[in-house]
Amino acid sequence: MTAKGDAKVKLAKCASFEMAAKPFEDRWGEGVRGKKDARELSRTLVTIGFNTAKSSNGGTDNYASILENIIRMVKVRMQCR
Repeated sequence: MTAKGDAKVKLAKCASFEMAAKPFEDRWGEGVRGKKDARELSRTLVTIGFNTAKSSNGGTDNYASILENIIRMVKVRMQCR
């Protein structure tokens, strides 16, 4: 299945979050397991190649900083419950 009408963008449909997360765990889990802090996790994802942090080679510029800020904001919002 494609997303946004772009054949290069793939979309998967999973029956559960666990099923969706399993391929990530299989490929990247060992590298990020045990990371407890947003900064450490986001930088590790770049180091292990999940995202290059460079748009010139398919990554997202400043990926680690962007992800770190997203994680922090989710934590803040979760405390508002």
